[in-house]
Amino acid sequence: MTAQRRSLGCCYYPEHWSPEIWQNDAEKMVDSGLTWVRIGEFAWSRLEPQAGCYNWDWLDRAISMLGRAGLKVVLGTPTATPPRWLLDQMPDMLALDREGRPRKFGAGSALLFQPRRLPPALRPYRHRTGHALPVKPRYCRLANRQ
Repeated sequence: MTAQRRSLGCCYYPEHWSPEIWQNDAEKMVDSGLTWVRIGEFAWSRLEPQAGCYNWDWLDRAISMLGRAGLKVVLGTPTATPPRWLLDQMPDMLALDREGRPRKFGAGSALLFQPRRLPPALRPYRHRTGHALPVKPRYCRLANRQ
């Protein structure tokens, strides 16, 4: 009988840190025995700072650096925190509190979850995440990119 080796991981948000410290952070993760790192699930505003204007460079650099350090990367779909410009265009996508008031921008997972019915205003954004918005993020395993 072969024993299964367990592996551990952590969440990491490179979009909140200077790229100069990413390598040191990755080395500390590996030195701590971690093998997985999850990134990206709260980064929509960094990936698309303006409607239709995409910035993938920082994410490509982060994934490459984490992979070179020996970490396996799980990339989150950033649907939990839409950018301000999108909420300004579609304020009805925010969840309501008990008194019927919309949640505020910046509250994590503040979207109105309606998995059975996609609001018409969100249909143009479906292709950007690979599944109907707004739903809880799905994750896919990425091979280490070099």
